[in-house]
Amino acid sequence: MNLMLFLSRGMMQLAGKLAPPSRNGWKAAMQGEFAAIQEEGRALSWSAGCLGAALGWRIARETPFMAAVILASAVAYLAYMALFWMTDYAVGDSLSLMMWRQQACIAAVCLICSLAWPRRAAFIALAIPLSFGGGAFLQFVWNDVLTPRAAYPGYHAGSAWYSAFSAVVGEVWPGAAGALAGVFIARAWRRAAMSRRSGAGLP
Repeated sequence: MNLMLFLSRGMMQLAGKLAPPSRNGWKAAMQGEFAAIQEEGRALSWSAGCLGAALGWRIARETPFMAAVILASAVAYLAYMALFWMTDYAVGDSLSLMMWRQQACIAAVCLICSLAWPRRAAFIALAIPLSFGGGAFLQFVWNDVLTPRAAYPGYHAGSAWYSAFSAVVGEVWPGAAGALAGVFIARAWRRAAMSRRSGAGLP
């Protein structure tokens, strides 16, 4: 199999996966047209066009969800800042207590989002913590790992990577815990609803 044919088939498969269920008819028609194309160059351009169309539909479909995730991350950050200004700034709480409050806000928001989208809990568990505070945490990790050696005489690359890894775990685990709890609650609610429907003799 040559490279152009390999790329064409790969793009068609990806387009089929990205296309929403409402476009199944289009997907079948495009796959049929692709199978009938003999020229490799035309097959490549056809598959690229199909991929572009499928990607556009997927983006349009996912926009409300992505907007909700961005809004949820902003809400978590604002909640943390409200707690900070009401308590930490006034009484000078320890750094560990500040971190716990930040993690509690992240976990709560991830739980709520996973209740609404339990099948996307894994994405929620990563996206909200890592975008918390407008991505300031990712900037911290980036700067910590890439700190110039000359700036700190005792700098060691291994310790910087370990520090960055520890920081990532410290940020992501509350999101993962909240998302996992949301999935369990959503499933419990679903089972309870199905039991009630079965008890009432409903389909």
